[in-house]
Amino acid sequence: MAHSVDHLASLIDQTAELLKTHGEEHWADWMEADARAIRARDGWGLEHFLAAFGGSGSLRDLIFHPMNGNAASDAEGRTATERLDELLSEAYPIALDLERELIDLAEDG
Repeated sequence: MAHSVDHLASLIDQTAELLKTHGEEHWADWMEADARAIRARDGWGLEHFLAAFGGSGSLRDLIFHPMNGNAASDAEGRTATERLDELLSEAYPIALDLERELIDLAEDG
């Protein structure tokens, strides 16, 4: 579990840095708070991270594009959006697995 926690926090840090680089401060701050909490083994961080994926206006809806003011060109926007998708696609299942492990531990304890 420790390796997964560290890996997830690293992925979230990379996500925050990408978001910050492109002026998405709200989501960058959200991710930074989650990474800190996850490193501290605070279950809130997992719950909060997973909440970023739900409903309209979620992190998954974010597209980097000049019209959105978060990319200088179409090409930069595509590259950043693809990188965001890669990071989130790797981080999400790890977060789900860790959340299940925490639930199992709570039920067994």
